[in-house]
Amino acid sequence: MRNNKTIIIGSNGQLGTDLLRCFPDDVVGLTHADLEIANANDVVALMRRVRPSLVLNTAAFLQDRGEVTVVNDEFVTPTWTLSLARQVRRLCDDDSVRYGVVHASSGGQCSWYEFTEEIFRLTGTTSRLKPMSVTASAVDIRRPRYSVLDNRALKDAGADVMERWQDALAGYLKSIES
Repeated sequence: MRNNKTIIIGSNGQLGTDLLRCFPDDVVGLTHADLEIANANDVVALMRRVRPSLVLNTAAFLQDRGEVTVVNDEFVTPTWTLSLARQVRRLCDDDSVRYGVVHASSGGQCSWYEFTEEIFRLTGTTSRLKPMSVTASAVDIRRPRYSVLDNRALKDAGADVMERWQDALAGYLKSIES
């Protein structure tokens, strides 16, 4: 890294925890209890006090509805947070991508249904899995039907270390077995 201080906001979440593992030196990990990011005065005061060279703001949303009916017409690239943290660390350690917006996600794409199907296959889950169109869903969540990102800047720079989403999923599941 070019400078010596990194702030990871949301350091107690899944991605924040993995980033802490990949940035072991000179890191300030902050939770919601440490910093209310909606309070601009607190954020400015923190930035002036710490003077970080890098700020990583992480957020997570997890909700368990206990359903096995999953939409099959929204497409994503599931990405393991540890894989993403390793990619972020790689970017900070070299100058292959010098500036700009950089997308980093696992390789490939799938529907939420296909993702769940792979989870069931890898975990030996025998519950019935039922596909459903997003238009038939009673849940009013507006998100794009196709939100697959391309790691073009990483690929062009020869810096893409993200694995296929299937491999990332298998790695994640293996990591939580123990």
